[in-house]
Amino acid sequence: LLKPGGVLAVWVYQADDLTPTACDAIFKKFHKNLLKSGHWPPERFHIEDNYARIAPRVPAPLVCTTRLRPKTTRTMEDFAGYLSTWSGVISYMKTTGN
Repeated sequence: LLKPGGVLAVWVYQADDLTPTACDAIFKKFHKNLLKSGHWPPERFHIEDNYARIAPRVPAPLVCTTRLRPKTTRTMEDFAGYLSTWSGVISYMKTTGN
């Protein structure tokens, strides 16, 4: 419940941008195919469309800020570990055994 005059702050993380661009293209394809696979919970699509389907139902003006884009360097092993925490990946692995 939000009190009158209250503030609702929402933040999420979306798919990273990788360098070099060849890696980014592979990652984006993986991410897109995972989204299509049905292994993400339905609520994930609110993040992918920046809450566009929810925004009209919010009874207050929305203020959008710039996306935060932290820059990090990860090893391939660390990045694979990060991907393995995604609920869509976990669902895929449980369903397919891969």
